[in-house]
Amino acid sequence: MDSITVLTIDDNDTIRLSISSFLEDLGYNVIDANSGESGIEIIKNNHVDVVLTDALMPGISGIEVLEFVKNNFPELPVIIISGAGEIKYAIEALRSGAWNYITKPIEDLSFLSYSIEEVLKKVRLINENRVKSREIENKNIELNEALEKLKNTQKQLVESEKMASLGYMLNGVAHEINTPLGVCLTSSSFIKENSKEINNLIESNKMTLKDFKKYISNSSDLSNIIFDSLQTINNLVTNFKQLSVESMDYNKKWFNLNDNIRSVVMFVASSYHNMQVDIDITGVDLDVEYYSDIINRIFIKLAENSIIHGFESRVSGKIEVNIKIENSLLIIDFYNNGKQIPEDYIGKIFDPFFSTNKKKGTGLGLCIAYNLIVFSLRGNITCQNKNYGVNFTIEIPMDNLLYRVK
Repeated sequence: MDSITVLTIDDNDTIRLSISSFLEDLGYNVIDANSGESGIEIIKNNHVDVVLTDALMPGISGIEVLEFVKNNFPELPVIIISGAGEIKYAIEALRSGAWNYITKPIEDLSFLSYSIEEVLKKVRLINENRVKSREIENKNIELNEALEKLKNTQKQLVESEKMASLGYMLNGVAHEINTPLGVCLTSSSFIKENSKEINNLIESNKMTLKDFKKYISNSSDLSNIIFDSLQTINNLVTNFKQLSVESMDYNKKWFNLNDNIRSVVMFVASSYHNMQVDIDITGVDLDVEYYSDIINRIFIKLAENSIIHGFESRVSGKIEVNIKIENSLLIIDFYNNGKQIPEDYIGKIFDPFFSTNKKKGTGLGLCIAYNLIVFSLRGNITCQNKNYGVNFTIEIPMDNLLYRVK
């Protein structure tokens, strides 16, 4: 209690001294003033925790003391003491910002101590709330700063990832094109030298039939090599262009999804004459109004991947497709019973130019399928080894898809 200072202001010496004596006995530090003017001077020059003031006094009244405190020390609590016939002043004081009021005569001084304790509790709560508010504000500032740093870091990471992906892709393009292009340059250079030699023989009349046949044979072989290499480059560029989703045809049309997938898989399988592919489609039978060109291209790539890599060194294989609708998603499971993918490769199969058999593919097929599903259809595709084969799960939001279950 020694740290709590109470200022009592009352022009009635008996009441003022009685109150002061009672509060001092309770352990409060008490300062008393016999007028509003002296009370204001004490407030100006001393630390005061609570003010008890009579409402009506000669000179500056308790109401005016309250107004002074409110304007200059708004956090200092003021308790108004008013006579029974002066209740209107107490009400005016409460409206003006008094923390409490007590009517005279004060028959039980313990009520006075109770009022002071309640006011001090309010002060402590206000201070605690202020401290907590500052702590929360500081935490919010820290969180906002951390969030801003996180956003900047995220932006930097995204930019770095973009640059890394671009660099990786450019390196992949350069690497994939470099070999067939080098073959073309070497072969064309050899044809150029052979042509120069045969021309010299012709001009010197030394060319024999054997020389000519050898020249024709070499030129034919090298031309075939050049054509095959250029065809490889052309396929690579075509696949590379398909990585861009902006060039897609976004016209919708109605088609049966089940029949469409079946036709695409069988069309791809027909290109591999020594391969027997069986396809089984289960689940719901759907007519959809959607992007058929995009759907076709996705399942072309999945079918090619199954045949080239899954059914490698085999003469037959099976593809199973299950179609279902769950939680506003079109879910398509595309399973082949071919070779499983090494677990170390599962997280890389959608990367551009990643392939387990570069002799039979460019490593862009699954990357193209991924780009079409994620960026064009706003969906998702995952892969996992399952039941002695490989399963691809495609999820496409149905909020932009019209369909009819047959």
